[in-house]
Amino acid sequence: MLRLSDNSEESRKVLNTRGFSLIELLVTMAVVGILASLAYPSFQGQSTSSLMIEARLELESWAAIQEQQRLSKGRYIALPKLQSLAPLSPRVRRSFAAQQMLSEDGLSFRLTLDPHDPTGALQSLSLNNWGRLQTSFSW
Repeated sequence: MLRLSDNSEESRKVLNTRGFSLIELLVTMAVVGILASLAYPSFQGQSTSSLMIEARLELESWAAIQEQQRLSKGRYIALPKLQSLAPLSPRVRRSFAAQQMLSEDGLSFRLTLDPHDPTGALQSLSLNNWGRLQTSFSW
């Protein structure tokens, strides 16, 4: 049993290793905060980039379905029918609004995804029946 009045080397080790000091904890928290503040912008950029790629892939998928419909029925289909055949992923649906311009004869289309994001981090995407993809900022 250890006594506080015991001056042996073993009792000093036990008394000195009881935990972290407040200064050590504050320094650790400051370092973690600095690292997090440096990593967050990179994470945001990667998240935005992956969302843009996912939206582009959704548009290309819709264009492929449109071409299948044109080959089988002789004309492209309207957006509600297209969305019922291939709904957007929840992530893309939360971030973008889908629009379509379809010619009167049903032989040409333009699909557009406009971002809901007011900060301007996301870009507007559009794809036409010729497969031409356009990206623009939605200011």
